[in-house]
Amino acid sequence: MPPFLFYRGELDARDARSIAVVGIRQASEDGLRRAARMAREFVEHDVVIASGLAKCIDAAAHQALLTAGGRAFAVMGTGIVAPIHPAENRPLPKAIPALGERC
Repeated sequence: MPPFLFYRGELDARDARSIAVVGIRQASEDGLRRAARMAREFVEHDVVIASGLAKCIDAAAHQALLTAGGRAFAVMGTGIVAPIHPAENRPLPKAIPALGERC
């Protein structure tokens, strides 16, 4: 467990009502559909989604919330200067309006 957690973006009062979405990196198609469905339901209930931007479940939830117009933030367990891992998720923070470029 890292001694500190870092995040990208800006936190505000809405983020107090948030939930972390985490999952395995080798998710099944059913698992990805469930993560996306739950993310859409969270957005419908004004719940903010947090994740570590990992592949599979984390990415599926963030993609679904983007489509639904939800808010998200990312917790960076690797620190704010390390590149986002996995590499295929590096474009994801730019797509999430709440994350932007600030660290």
